[in-house]
Amino acid sequence: MAKWLINGLSNREIGEKMFISTRTVKAHLTSIFKKTGCRDRLELATRMK
Repeated sequence: MAKWLINGLSNREIGEKMFISTRTVKAHLTSIFKKTGCRDRLELATRMK
């Protein structure tokens, strides 16, 4: 999921690729943000690169 986020895909696009709902994508991203200490998509993408 983080790979697609880095490449600029929207939550909807990530959900389509993973066959999950947009709401589930948001829940996963929230969990990732908490575990990594990132505040948003941009900070996570910056750390991942």
